[in-house]
Amino acid sequence: MIKNIRGLYRDIKDFKKGYHRRTNKVKDEKGDLLTESHSIVARWRNHFSQLSNVHRVKVFRRTKLCTTEPLVP
Repeated sequence: MIKNIRGLYRDIKDFKKGYHRRTNKVKDEKGDLLTESHSIVARWRNHFSQLSNVHRVKVFRRTKLCTTEPLVP
């Protein structure tokens, strides 16, 4: 017998809520709804690659650094 208490409570919670069909609703850059799984994955890959590319940021705001210790040159 496998003792999976977490899974048991998750199943009970899902049973109490009732069945809800899970859907993947993702829109492309133009706002069109994507339905095929490979196009959804490609869209997410593109989205996160754009987020992780910091070289696209062109404007940096300089902030004043306030410390109690002297700065080392």
